[in-house]
Amino acid sequence: MITGFARLSIAASAAYVAATEIQGLLVFNIDTYVPHNWHGTFLYWGVLTVAALVNILGINFFPHIETLAFIHHVSFFFVLLVPLVYLSPQSTASFVFANFENAGGWRSNGVSWGIGLLASAWAFVGEEVRNSDNVVPQSMVIAFFISGTMAFGASIAILFSVGDLNTILKTSTNYPIIEVFYTATQSKAATTVIISGLILTSVFSTFGLLASASRLTWALARDNTFPLSNYFKHANDAADFGEQRLTPGRLTGAT
Repeated sequence: MITGFARLSIAASAAYVAATEIQGLLVFNIDTYVPHNWHGTFLYWGVLTVAALVNILGINFFPHIETLAFIHHVSFFFVLLVPLVYLSPQSTASFVFANFENAGGWRSNGVSWGIGLLASAWAFVGEEVRNSDNVVPQSMVIAFFISGTMAFGASIAILFSVGDLNTILKTSTNYPIIEVFYTATQSKAATTVIISGLILTSVFSTFGLLASASRLTWALARDNTFPLSNYFKHANDAADFGEQRLTPGRLTGAT
C-alpha cells in the first residue's frame, strides 16, 4: 500500500512542474502580470484534468501518444543543445568540473551534493505489457542509457552555459532555466518556444504517471491491499475501469 500511495504522490510532481513553468512564462512575457499561488494551483489542476481526460477518453490512442512523447523527448534534446552550445557565453572547464556551490544552507558539501542528485523518477508499470518478463527489463535498460546519456549531455551543456549564478537565481520567473535560454537567445519569443517544449515534456510525463498510478491502484485493489479495494478493483466496462482507477490519483494530485 505504501508503494501505491508513493506512486500516487509522485504523479503530482510532473503536473506541478508544467503548471509552474507556464506561470513562469507568464511572468517572463507579461510585465504587468502579478503571480499568485492560486494561479499556479489552477494551472496545476488544469494539467491534471487534461491528463485524466486523456487517460479516460483517449485510452485507445494512448500508445500513439506515448510514441509521440518519445519522439519529442529525443528530438527536443538537440533543439536545446543548439542555443546552449552555440549562442550562450561559455564558462570555463574549471567552473564546471572543479567549482562547488553550496547555496542550500547545508553544512556538509557532501550532503548538499547528495541532495542535489535527488530527482523524480517518472516511470511506467509493465503489468499490461506483452511478454513483460523480457520486454520490461529491456525497456528499462534502454531507457536508462538513452535518457541517462541525454540528461548527462544536457547537464554539461547547461553548466557551461549557465553564466552568472547569482543573476539567474534571482530571476522573477522562479525558473533559472528560463533566464539561461534568454541569455543565450536574447529573444523572448525563442525562449518561450524552447520552454514550451519543456512544458510539453512535463505534460507527457503527467499522462504516463497518472496511467501508471491508476494501474498500480487497480493491481493493489485486486489483492485487497488498498483502501476501498472492492470499489477500485471492480469495473463494469472500459469507461468505469478507467474512471475508478484514476479517482485516487486525481484526489491525491488535487490535495
